[in-house]
Amino acid sequence: MTRNRVKSFKFAFSGLLHTFSTQANFQIQLFIGLIALLGAVYFKFSRFEWLILIITIALVLTAEILNTVVEVV
Repeated sequence: MTRNRVKSFKFAFSGLLHTFSTQANFQIQLFIGLIALLGAVYFKFSRFEWLILIITIALVLTAEILNTVVEVV
């Protein structure tokens, strides 16, 4: 059971690495997400604003990963 889980995580991280290394749009969106996080630190976001920002960044990156899956397959 544990070996399967470890293998599953290896595949997941391999896919993330593939997406990061081959998809320019993912790299751009990740960079913009990091800038948004720095802006949140500068503007001293509240906890709720942090929550919304992190969820939004995660949704954008997830959508880009799903787009990559559709393009590759």
